[in-house]
Amino acid sequence: MGNNPEALSSYEKALEIQQQSLPPGHPNLAASYNNIGTVYDNMGIYTKARTFYEHAIQIGQQSLPTNHPNLQQWGNNLELTLTTLNLSYNGIGDERAKYLSAALQNNTTLTTLNLNGNGIGAEGARHLGDALQNNTGLTTLNLDRNTIGAEGAQHLGEALRNNTTLTTLTLRLNKIGAEGAQHLSDALRINTTLTTLDLECNRIEAQGARHLGDALRINTTLITLNLNGNEIGAEGARHLGDALQNNTTLTTLSLYNSKIGNEGAQHLGDALRNNTGLTTLNLNWNGIGADGARHLGDALRNNTTLITLNLNGNGVGAEGAQHLGDALRNNTALTTLNLELNSIGAEGAQHLADALRINT
Repeated sequence: MGNNPEALSSYEKALEIQQQSLPPGHPNLAASYNNIGTVYDNMGIYTKARTFYEHAIQIGQQSLPTNHPNLQQWGNNLELTLTTLNLSYNGIGDERAKYLSAALQNNTTLTTLNLNGNGIGAEGARHLGDALQNNTGLTTLNLDRNTIGAEGAQHLGEALRNNTTLTTLTLRLNKIGAEGAQHLSDALRINTTLTTLDLECNRIEAQGARHLGDALRINTTLITLNLNGNEIGAEGARHLGDALQNNTTLTTLSLYNSKIGNEGAQHLGDALRNNTGLTTLNLNWNGIGADGARHLGDALRNNTTLITLNLNGNGVGAEGAQHLGDALRNNTALTTLNLELNSIGAEGAQHLADALRINT
């Protein structure tokens, strides 16, 4: 241990003085945080070391040029111990993403990286994609709200063709569109490690759903797919439903607010008659109505794997509740049914209550 406790005390006192005399973003504060982190690192207290290294880098990114040697050194220190790094809403941009990506090329300890809301754009996605081609440690990457567009999705898709460690990729609100969905879908035909893909609110529409559906016919590793708010419509639901006829790996599909209507519910219901893998289906706020509930109810009579079905805000009414109730008389798998804000009234509640007398 040497003089670590003494050095720690000295550095902490220096930091306390600086905090009283310097502005919050001063680079000297970053240096002190790094010094304290180094001491904790030497003492084997890695969790605290990571915390101080993170403070140093966050301040340094705001107060120093991207190529400043201190910033690079602090980054190297962080690489030695850090497993999770959250840099959400730090204004990193594409240029600083380049340096971060360079560090990822050889890093083997970082497993989770969150860059939500940093405006890295397509160029930043390219740098990260290049890093993912070689990185063997990162398992979770969050790039929500970065406006990477279709081009950025292409760079990430190319990386997924070769990457063998990433299991979770979150790309909410990135405007990748149908073209971006196609690039990612092409990668899913080859990739064998990604288990969770979140594309919420990306304007992929029916065409994008078609690309993803085609990929699901081949992919055997993806477990969770979130397509909430993509306006895929009934046509998009048909493409996904057709894929689910054969796919046995996907367990969770979320289509919240996707405008699938009763026709889309029919396509998914048809899929559920044969699908043996899906356990959770989220269809909240899709306007499926009583007819959509009927299609899903008919499917539930035979389906033996779906455990959770979310139908909030779909206007199924008492008639829809009756169809679902009738299904529950025979279904032995479903354990959670969400029907919030469906105006089922007393009559609908009666239908469900009657089913509960039998459902076990």
